[in-house]
Amino acid sequence: ELIDDFHQGTHYNKIEVRQLYKQFSGEAPTGVLSKAEFAGLSQSMGIHDPLVTEMVFNAFDRNKDGSIDFAEFVQGMSIMTRGTKEEKAEFAFHMLDMERQGSISKEGLLKIVTHLFQLMVDIDTMKAEECGPPERLVDTLFAEVDVDNDGYLTVDDYKAA
Repeated sequence: ELIDDFHQGTHYNKIEVRQLYKQFSGEAPTGVLSKAEFAGLSQSMGIHDPLVTEMVFNAFDRNKDGSIDFAEFVQGMSIMTRGTKEEKAEFAFHMLDMERQGSISKEGLLKIVTHLFQLMVDIDTMKAEECGPPERLVDTLFAEVDVDNDGYLTVDDYKAA
């Protein structure tokens, strides 16, 4: 019966939450997913890059305790699959907030963008020269989104963009 209450605040109904719980408890018999277990699950879903796995893990682990419980799992899945534009923007922000401090520095974002550019070149989905250097993308983003010019993006800056 407690599982049925998890649908509140999500985009799922009670039946869907029960199905997610069965899947979750199969992957996390202790009731939580550790980073290592999440990495294994990510691998089975085709996410092989450790940085991308960590980014997704951080977005799910909202209480920052180093594990994902069922409430965090169902919330994250709900946002990823059926979330509003604003919910998805906030989720994406939490993926990029690698320091988990509520803000994204220009340097931190540049590291992520550089890594993602390299991943895309490695799998040949793009050529580096087609997009220009990662620095230009990050500079452009900060020029447009960092309205107070403090060198950091907050979730409010990000969602307002």
